[in-house]
Amino acid sequence: MLEEDPRRRTAWPGSQDELARALGLSRVTVNRALNRLSRAAAVRLTPGGVVVADRSRLAEFTPGARTSARGSAVDLPPAGAAGAGRVSR
Repeated sequence: MLEEDPRRRTAWPGSQDELARALGLSRVTVNRALNRLSRAAAVRLTPGGVVVADRSRLAEFTPGARTSARGSAVDLPPAGAAGAGRVSR
C-alpha cells in the first residue's frame, strides 16, 4: 500500500478495481476483504479510497504482525511462509 497521508490516513487513494489489479487479485476478492475490514472498524471505505480507521485492529488481520510504538506494523512473516497471506476468521 502507499505511504499514508498523516492527516487523512489514506492507505489506498484509488478504486477497489485498481487495488485488485495492483495486487493481482479479483475485484470480488478485494471487495470481500475490505468489507470484512470495514465491518471490524479497521478501515473505512470512502469514494476517495481506503482509509485506515484503527491501526491496531488492522494489525489483528495480519498474521505475525505487531504494532510498533509509532503505530506501524513490523515483523511480518516472509511471503510464502506458513500462514502468510491468510486472514483469520
